[in-house]
Amino acid sequence: MDPLDLNSYKALFLKSSSGFLKEIKDNLSSNGNNKDLHRLFHNLKGQALFMNLGDTGQLCLTAEKIMEDFINGEIPLDATTKNQLSEIIVKIELSLKKYESINS
Repeated sequence: MDPLDLNSYKALFLKSSSGFLKEIKDNLSSNGNNKDLHRLFHNLKGQALFMNLGDTGQLCLTAEKIMEDFINGEIPLDATTKNQLSEIIVKIELSLKKYESINS
């Protein structure tokens, strides 16, 4: 069996990750459903790890854990927490731009 050529999935991954990030930012800015925000980070994490983007996956895992802690009542979703999430989102975007530029 031939090994999986991840480059053939690159454009699809970048398109779907862009959609996830837009939903994440919209949700965070509008104080939307926090379980949706957790799910979005979780799904983006899975796709990033499938594409062998460990750093991006780790960033998503960190954000997913923050949302999990909030949902479980362990931390507030206050300005400090939202700022942490926003910083993670910027790092995810930079990571994806770097990936997009590789072998383009």
